Amino acid sequence: MGFPSHGGRNINIGVGVEGKESLGQSIRDVDFILSRLQGIKRGIKDLNIIWPDVFGIIKDGIDETFETAGHGNWKELRPDTIELREERGTGDGARFPGQPILNEYGDMYDSIDVYRSTNQELVIKATDPKASTHEYGDPTSRIPARPFMYMDGKTLSSLGKYLSNYLYNIIQESDPKNRARRERTWGYRE
Repeated sequence: MGFPSHGGRNINIGVGVEGKESLGQSIRDVDFILSRLQGIKRGIKDLNIIWPDVFGIIKDGIDETFETAGHGNWKELRPDTIELREERGTGDGARFPGQPILNEYGDMYDSIDVYRSTNQELVIKATDPKASTHEYGDPTSRIPARPFMYMDGKTLSSLGKYLSNYLYNIIQESDPKNRARRERTWGYRE
């Protein structure tokens, strides 16, 4: 396997065992590879530009968790809870009609938002005071755990595809040939 030659330093990599001659592979153009890596590094230094999309993907997964009562894994409401909600007129669920679990008024769902974001970190929280109790349960109050702030396989897959595409685009942007083409076509310079 070889790398295209663009002129520059070489790296030699050898693989072998003690007493045997090393099988060597020369990687030419270290400068070219380093420039590509620098372009990738610049692209992932500040992730603020992708956080809104990442939040949207995660929030879609949380929506599905609420809509499906934890993908069918949440315990049903107790009969006394159902009766109390019927008396208050909130039995059907505010945010997701027909799905009453964790959805009496919609306050907890509405409290899910970006809590903190930096160039390297995104923190999403449910800030409603009842969120922790419902996420982890409370045996003393007989409230079962109904986790909703997690990423299921479908959400992780969507997130993985999005991040893979983002990284692929960064790699393409770091290619000097692509950069030169952009400069010729659009007059864009870094």
